[in-house]
Amino acid sequence: MNFSITKQIFKYIIDSPQCLCYGSLDFKYRSIPNYSLGFILPKSIGLASDRNRFKRRCRTLVNNIIADKSLPVFGLIVRPKSIEINYKNLNYAFDKLSNDIKENIK
Repeated sequence: MNFSITKQIFKYIIDSPQCLCYGSLDFKYRSIPNYSLGFILPKSIGLASDRNRFKRRCRTLVNNIIADKSLPVFGLIVRPKSIEINYKNLNYAFDKLSNDIKENIK
């Protein structure tokens, strides 16, 4: 899993027509050669410690869906409208995302 992505990969993923919105989370994803994960988390969304906790939870969930399910290789950008999301709802959103990726990326 590549946690730091280049500007070119970020732009390639963010321009993707494949997206999923669940609650206050927006996901953009696209098939790419290596698993990649990026975030759009402006300072106005919360304190640095809260933003870092959100990213840590997302990384764990992405690693879990990669390990548990036979998904194609993808790049993912996560953009929350709020980081006040409990872990249960975050986990459910990533489950929906994994199902959406299975359906849309071959």
